[in-house]
Amino acid sequence: MKPFYTFVYVLCQSISRVLFHVSVKGREHIPKSGPFIAASNHTSFTDPPLIGSLIKREIAFLAKDELFHKIILKDLIKKLNSFPVKRGESNVSSVKTCIRILLDQKMPLLIFPEGTRIKTGQLGTPERGISFIAAQTKVPILPIYVENGERLLDCALFQKRLKVRFGEAIQYDDYAPLVKEKRGYADLAQLIISKIQTLKDES
Repeated sequence: MKPFYTFVYVLCQSISRVLFHVSVKGREHIPKSGPFIAASNHTSFTDPPLIGSLIKREIAFLAKDELFHKIILKDLIKKLNSFPVKRGESNVSSVKTCIRILLDQKMPLLIFPEGTRIKTGQLGTPERGISFIAAQTKVPILPIYVENGERLLDCALFQKRLKVRFGEAIQYDDYAPLVKEKRGYADLAQLIISKIQTLKDES
């Protein structure tokens, strides 16, 4: 890890442990080398730093383009491997960025299959973009479930506990039959969200 990334990594890890009492299961499933897609549910703006602090490797994130126009934030998030995504534009540009990160930079990438935050704690309908990215890069897909991410205050007050579960990675050989044709992209997206649902049910 780069020095600054390491500093933020340790800081976020300390905050999640001390302030939000995070518990983690399934870390043994995190690939130790090579690029992979980290696929997680998304309930809070803290999900990216939380998940990043639990993976002992540098990972990349996608962030809305508006953040890169804020003087305080833009340099910070760039140093943390964040890449801009313009909302309201074609997803083609975002998908190309994701593929470049995985294939050229050989870096793990965090993607939220639902495409947006769902503050209810329930899982939504996954978008097919994650399937296209997986089909083009052939990387493992690591399912992740964050519990109580939308209830951070309750976690800080010991009324709830922030929990993160990592599932067994879906290897390319396992999902290759689904992405031989584009009509299978929806099936892969549903498989990914079902793996996250399984982690949710185990909580």
